[in-house]
Amino acid sequence: MVHVVDKKSGSVDGAWELAPNLKELRLRHLEPERVLVVTVDPAVKALNNATFGKSYEKTITTRDVQPSVGFASRGSLLPGKIAEGLPVMAP
Repeated sequence: MVHVVDKKSGSVDGAWELAPNLKELRLRHLEPERVLVVTVDPAVKALNNATFGKSYEKTITTRDVQPSVGFASRGSLLPGKIAEGLPVMAP
């Protein structure tokens, strides 16, 4: 079994996803800037039935998320019937 624990809150929300190559286990949509402890139990089996033989633990930190869009102008008023949505820019 594989466990992921947040050092601050203890619990981590999310669902595991096994990659099509059956060699990667992913936990997507993690919160930014979190310190997580990943523990793999010694009984976890590989595709060839090999096991770790001992418990494995690794501390990781998720990266910060930078804004990906910004408003194209400041203080613009958009008439509701002419324009749909707000003008934004992506880097």
